[in-house]
Amino acid sequence: MNRVLGIELRRSAALGAALLIAVVGTIVLHATAGRWSTGWMALAMTQREYLAVLSPFAMAAGAWQSSREHRANVAELLAAVPRPRPQRVVPILATTALAVLVAYLVTLLAAAPRIADTARYLPPATFFVVAVGLVAMIASVWLGLAVGRLVPALATAPALAVIGFALLILAPHALPDGGFTAAFSPAMGMSVFSDYRRRARLHRPPPVSARE
Repeated sequence: MNRVLGIELRRSAALGAALLIAVVGTIVLHATAGRWSTGWMALAMTQREYLAVLSPFAMAAGAWQSSREHRANVAELLAAVPRPRPQRVVPILATTALAVLVAYLVTLLAAAPRIADTARYLPPATFFVVAVGLVAMIASVWLGLAVGRLVPALATAPALAVIGFALLILAPHALPDGGFTAAFSPAMGMSVFSDYRRRARLHRPPPVSARE
């Protein structure tokens, strides 16, 4: 299995996609370091907010991979191979998922040294926030693979990136239900977070009416 994954990594667009996502994520985080310099949770939440940028890149990478296979005219060749379809599909799913997963973690690790000496408080919830981001990236690249297979055109990848970015940024503001649509986009509600505000809300005294 390791040999198969190695071959897929070399011949697919997974490595290029991982490099692109890691570079873009690192640049965006370091350009706005003031938003997450307060601590680890602020860093994790800010990175999750920037899924609105990274997720469309992952979708475009998946669509590009599918359209590349179509342009190579290997569909009939692969269909003639006497192997079950899951055995042909699982390696590319695994390599693309591994690529975006590593890229997301590299982005986080590239920002970590900036606050490693000053951030002392590491809430356990930080790991859950990072895990949600990893799941979102894997789902995005797999969605791109599916769309690219359905519409194997050269323009599918850039079009999917633009549409994904527009949906994640604009749709929650356009739709009326604030609770449901806030969960639809990682950009909603992230910019007001900090460890200190969270602690202040937890330790805020109850209203006068409640004390009475």
